[in-house]
Amino acid sequence: MKKNCRKAVSSLQSAWQNGVSDAAYTLSTMYYNGICVSSDLEESRELASESAADGYILAQRMLGMAYVGKKWQGLYPYDIDKGVCWLSKAGNAGDRESAGQLSDMYAKGKQVKKDEKKSFWWLKQAVFNRFEDDNMVGFRALAESYEKGVGTEVDLIEAYKYYDLYGTAGIKGKQRVSKKITQEQIDEAIHQSQEWQKEHNVKVGGGFIRRAN
Repeated sequence: MKKNCRKAVSSLQSAWQNGVSDAAYTLSTMYYNGICVSSDLEESRELASESAADGYILAQRMLGMAYVGKKWQGLYPYDIDKGVCWLSKAGNAGDRESAGQLSDMYAKGKQVKKDEKKSFWWLKQAVFNRFEDDNMVGFRALAESYEKGVGTEVDLIEAYKYYDLYGTAGIKGKQRVSKKITQEQIDEAIHQSQEWQKEHNVKVGGGFIRRAN
């Protein structure tokens, strides 16, 4: 389709007037970046706020990231409380990036008070969100949290399971954990990993690690 800025803006404005929240978000990004319209931070800010208030997740993430100073520079003044509020709304609604941002903030204690339990809770929200496939990259972080008891109780079966689900990159983790648990516990972790793979129709795992007698 041939590019036509006039029709694009008109169609999006019409959609927003008819209650399509993502149209307002798209228009907001266009005004922020000056795409098909003149750059206008005030208009971008107003549209983003309305879209976020209407429950559109990407707009909520936009506000959250802007308020904590991670993205969308100049759109909103720095306000950590508002940033955490909007990131939490988006994260609770299923946005992986917002949940991951909160997990990182609480883990490092930057901008917010360090809180390992909150960091771990948001990590799980990021890994097991409702809109995207499970984030296998996050399995390593989960495995390490369960292994070391960071933000949660030590659970070496869970740690072994998530190292297994992390594929070949998790072999060293499994080798390390296998020295601390029984063969029965290893077998249980492998069983849980395989059941998860069946449920999600994937095939991962870095090989069986047998415990030395």
